[in-house]
Amino acid sequence: MGAAVLATGFLGGSTGAEFLELLDHEKILHHFIEIRGKTRTNVTISLEASHEQTRLSFPGPKIQKKESSALLELLQLDLPSLIVIGGSLPDGISPAFIKNIVTEFNKKDIPTFVDVPRKILKQTLAAKPFFIKPNLTEFQEMTGKKIVKINDVLK
Repeated sequence: MGAAVLATGFLGGSTGAEFLELLDHEKILHHFIEIRGKTRTNVTISLEASHEQTRLSFPGPKIQKKESSALLELLQLDLPSLIVIGGSLPDGISPAFIKNIVTEFNKKDIPTFVDVPRKILKQTLAAKPFFIKPNLTEFQEMTGKKIVKINDVLK
C-alpha cells in the first residue's frame, strides 16, 4: 500500500527466528524484543469442501517485566504516524498493558487501531482507541443487538 511499516512485539526461539526470516523475505522492516521463551505456534486446519476450520492454539511463553518494559521503550523511540495492536496477550502481560499503550499514544495524537479479544477490548475501550475491530460476537455484545444481515450493522 506504499506506507512504511515496522513490525514489532515479542519473539523468541526457533519459531521467532522463522518469523524473522519470513519478514526479511517480504522485506518488512522489523524490530522485535527478543524473549527467553519460544514464540507460540497456532495451526489452522481448513476443509475446502465444507469450509470448516479447526484452530489449534498452543500456549506461549511468559513475558518477563524487563521484556515488556523494553517494548514500551521501543515504542517511544521513533514515534509512528499510527499504531496497530492485534492478537491475544502472552502470559505475563495484562490487558492494562494495551490500555496504557493506547492512552500514551492518544496523548501524542497518534491514532491506535485495536484488534484484540473481547476481554482485552473491554478494558481497552476506556482509553478510547481511534479504531476497533470487534468480531461479530464482540460487536453484538457491545451494541446489545443481534446481527443477522449486514444492514443490521448500519442500524
